[in-house]
Amino acid sequence: MANALEKYSKTKFKKDIVVDTEHYTPYIRKLGGEAKDIPFTIQLPWEQLNSWYQTKQSVLIEYSYVQILNAFLCKRYPTKIQERIKENLRKSCSRAAQKIIRTRGRKREDVLGKVTSFAVQQNELVTAQTVSVLQSNIV
Repeated sequence: MANALEKYSKTKFKKDIVVDTEHYTPYIRKLGGEAKDIPFTIQLPWEQLNSWYQTKQSVLIEYSYVQILNAFLCKRYPTKIQERIKENLRKSCSRAAQKIIRTRGRKREDVLGKVTSFAVQQNELVTAQTVSVLQSNIV
C-alpha cells in the first residue's frame, strides 16, 4: 500500500503547499516571545485538503493525514513533520470537504482558493540529518 501513497503524492494541484517563514496564524500571536521556536509555517490549500479527505476515505485508509502531508512535503523539502498536528489536520480536511460539497460555481472557486496554516515547532521536525544519525546509532 506504500505504492498507493507514493502514486498519490505525485498528484498535481492548482496551488502547491507553501512552507513559509512568515507566521500569520493566531497560534503564533498567542505564543508571543516563544514564537522563535517555530522555524516555519505550512500553508495548505483547501483544494488539497479536500482531495486528501476524499482519498483517505477510499484508497489511503490506513495512512494518517500527517503521513500524507509528509509524502507531499518530501517532494520539495528534506523534512518530515511529527504527529502533533494530526487532529487539527484531520479537522481541517473534514471542514474543507464539507464546505466544498455545498458550493458551486464562483463560490466554489473561492472556497477552493482558501488556505489553512499550521505552525511547525522545531522539536517536531524530523530532518534527513536526524534520520541518518538515528540510523547510524542503530547499526
